[in-house]
Amino acid sequence: PVIFERAIEYFCRIDVLHCIGFSILVLELITWAVRSAPQARMAAASVAAMLLAIAPFTARIAIGPENRAWLGWLSHEGQSFFPIAPWAAYVLLGAALGGVVAPADGGARKAPLRLLIAAASAYGLAMLLRALVPSLGAGIHPASDPAFFLEKLAALLALTAPLAWLVRNVRTLPRQLVVLTGETLVVYVFHLLALFAPYVGPARLFRHALTLPQALLVAAAMLIVSFAVGLGAPIVRRYAAALVGRLRGRSARAALAQADAEAERDAQTA
Repeated sequence: PVIFERAIEYFCRIDVLHCIGFSILVLELITWAVRSAPQARMAAASVAAMLLAIAPFTARIAIGPENRAWLGWLSHEGQSFFPIAPWAAYVLLGAALGGVVAPADGGARKAPLRLLIAAASAYGLAMLLRALVPSLGAGIHPASDPAFFLEKLAALLALTAPLAWLVRNVRTLPRQLVVLTGETLVVYVFHLLALFAPYVGPARLFRHALTLPQALLVAAAMLIVSFAVGLGAPIVRRYAAALVGRLRGRSARAALAQADAEAERDAQTA
């Protein structure tokens, strides 16, 4: 019972995996329900707008035993770090904007300008919300403020524009990046295990606040090691598959030899 209660508690304490899983599920349902890419983008943007709109209201609800099971999904109450309102809106808006700013029909060269236009639009909308709704009241988590959400979205879009300009002429990714795109789950799981490893993980090793240079060094080390594991994962799988294949081959040969020996003994007995 204690383990079950703890599992329920963690299930209702929404972290990044909960949020990503929900976002992907919503996108899968959208692509199943609609018939075209524009409709899918519109549906994703609509769900994102709904989550963004309800975030300030759910942030005001006091959490208790009667609502803990669902409020943690919609509010930062209950020690939720990434409730779907509003954090899933980032993923959904990313899916909605991706086909607009960098369409698959060769419009990637215009992506930097389109990203800057989208960033300016998001920031302008944030300023409009600030003017119309000056304050949401004390105790509201900043991430639940739609204006703050749009400001952060504007910053992300603006920072992505230079990257889009740098890769505007890239037609194929380097092999290493192609490998990493297929090993994101391996990288994510490993970085969690490394982060919280007993005695040696940064979460256990550093029990005090780090300075900015120290934090950057730790983050860089985690990225390098995690990416190395991601690049090495396919190699390990290939060797493991080859080893299993050889072991199975030996087992098959041993079984055939045993069957031949038994058949020979039976023939001699007869």
